[in-house]
Amino acid sequence: MPAQPTVRTYRTMLRATSGFSLPLLLIGSAIGVAMLAGASTVIAHTLVSHKQLLNSMYLDVELTKLSALITNRVSKSGWHGKAKSQYLSKAVIPNDFANQFSIGHHPKEVKNSCILFASDLNDNGTPDVGSPEERMGFRLRKKALEMRLSGKPCNANGWQDITADTRLEIDDLTFQAMPHGQFTLIQVSISAHAKPFRHLKRNVSFSLVVNHEI
Repeated sequence: MPAQPTVRTYRTMLRATSGFSLPLLLIGSAIGVAMLAGASTVIAHTLVSHKQLLNSMYLDVELTKLSALITNRVSKSGWHGKAKSQYLSKAVIPNDFANQFSIGHHPKEVKNSCILFASDLNDNGTPDVGSPEERMGFRLRKKALEMRLSGKPCNANGWQDITADTRLEIDDLTFQAMPHGQFTLIQVSISAHAKPFRHLKRNVSFSLVVNHEI
């Protein structure tokens, strides 16, 4: 007849089938929570880094677009429709568009942060007001790049904010004109930062040439 299990045998069997003890469960839970917290930290850091990278790329693209816009408009400063006939006839024709070129600033902004100019958009040789509006310009105002409307001076309200829908702010904008004979070299410098990450900053400088004698 087989031997009957004793009380000690039953206790041994219960310990073998009862699973983890409470201290082991607590230790395991703590390790799991720590791993989840670490993973969450890594994910959050990765997301922030990714967002910063996207904003950095966005900042580069937007500054490139603004630089191209300024170059395209300002390089046409002084152009008038009679330039071709003046060149062919060697006649001296007053250039009413070149006379409207100037660099200034809004009273509450840094010096040389506003440029005014005119260009003959319809080639009729006469500065037009209204449609088309041929008096143009750019300026820095309240961390934004603004474009001139209705021939307003640098110190007037009513300019158009062309960076309002972007995620960047303009910290500095300067124009410097250096005449060289009939040509004028204009040096432009722009400093900006991304709105969500103020430490993401960019500085761009570029030059363009205008001919105010034609």
